[in-house]
Amino acid sequence: MRKQYVFVDLDGTLLDHKTNQVPPSAVKALKMAQDNGHEIILTTGRPPALFYEIDKQLGIDSFIAANGRVAVYKGNIVFERAIPEDILDRLRNIAAAERLDIAYESMDDFVLESSYGDLYKTFCDHFNLRYPRLEPGYYKRHHVYQVNLFYDKDDFKRFESLIPELTFEYSCPYGIDVNTGGGFKEIGIREIMRYKDIDINDVIAIGDGFNDISMLRFTPNSVAMGNAHEDVRKHARMVTDHIDKDGLYKAFEQLGLIQKKE
Repeated sequence: MRKQYVFVDLDGTLLDHKTNQVPPSAVKALKMAQDNGHEIILTTGRPPALFYEIDKQLGIDSFIAANGRVAVYKGNIVFERAIPEDILDRLRNIAAAERLDIAYESMDDFVLESSYGDLYKTFCDHFNLRYPRLEPGYYKRHHVYQVNLFYDKDDFKRFESLIPELTFEYSCPYGIDVNTGGGFKEIGIREIMRYKDIDINDVIAIGDGFNDISMLRFTPNSVAMGNAHEDVRKHARMVTDHIDKDGLYKAFEQLGLIQKKE
C-alpha cells in the first residue's frame, strides 16, 4: 500500500470526552500505522496551547490547528492565517454590546476578553479544558487564529451578516468557533499537501464534528466516527464504530493502514 497521510480529528475521534483519554485501541492503531510507514497528522479545532501534549504522547509531530488556520509539518510552520485586528475590534464590540463572552486562541495561549457569565466554564468542562484567564485586549498584542464565542442559541449564524469576513460554526451546545472565511480544516490539509506534494488520493480524513464536514467532503477517502451526528456522517465515504467501541482501530483496519486481526 502506498504511503497515506491520515488527518485525524482530536475531540470525539481520538479523545473520548467521557474518559478524557485516548482509547488504548486507538493508541495501538496509530502506532501500527506509523510503523507501516503512514503519517498521522493531528487535525483539530483546538490551538496548540490546548493540545496538553496529547500529540507528543501519541508520537505525532505534524498538526493542523484552529480549524485549518495553522499548519505545522514536523516542527515547521507551513501556513498560518491570523484574524486581522480591525475585524477582531468589530467582533469584540458586538460581543460587548450583547454581553457575550469571547476567548482568543493563539499559538500558545487561550484567554478571555470578558467574563459576563459562566458559559465559558461549561464549554471548557465539556472539552475538559483548563479555564482561560481574563486578559482584555489580548488580540492587540498577539496573533489570534480563532475565537470562541460562548453562545447557546441556534441563531448564531446571524453574526455572519454583521461580520461577513468571518465564519461562525457550531462547536458544542455552549460555544461557537469563529474563523476567517474560506473553509475549515481542509485549508490546512491543502497547505500540507502543497508543501509535501501529496496526491489527494493518498489523503485520508477522519472526524466526528460539524467542523470536520468540509474536510470529509474534501477528500475521497473520508471516515466519520459512529458517534458523529447524522448530518456529519452523511458527508463521509465510510462510517466506523463509536470512539468507545474501537472505532478508530476498526477504521484503520478497513482502510488497510493496519493488518486485520486474524
